[in-house]
Amino acid sequence: MEHENIKNLKHTADNSNHVATEYAGIFSDNISALTGSGNDVPRVFHEINSDIMGSWNQYSSDLAEISKEAFSCRTIGDVIGLQSKILQQAYDNYSSTTSKLCGLLFNSCSEAQSKSMTVPLLLPDMYARRWQRSG
Repeated sequence: MEHENIKNLKHTADNSNHVATEYAGIFSDNISALTGSGNDVPRVFHEINSDIMGSWNQYSSDLAEISKEAFSCRTIGDVIGLQSKILQQAYDNYSSTTSKLCGLLFNSCSEAQSKSMTVPLLLPDMYARRWQRSG
């Protein structure tokens, strides 16, 4: 009887050690996923900065072209037409920049979420394998 109790105690200790090792692995995987998501932040800010600067450069170039046209305005109709063109280009630039930035932020958030959700999705399989081995 004593030999059986020692055997059961050893089996329980082995199982506890195995579970502790698996939890340490899970913790390590979670830290890796978190670190991977954190490393994406500088890349995203660089892309946002590049898009904003590109849009600003385009807008400045458009204004330079329009300013050349301003010197050819002879009537109030020409001025109103030019003003209309300026407003249309400003709206187009704003819309395209906003669309790009929203898309970039959405994709970045999706990537970060997918990285952080990879580990929890693996947990049920790990637990199932663990209990099949111990059973």
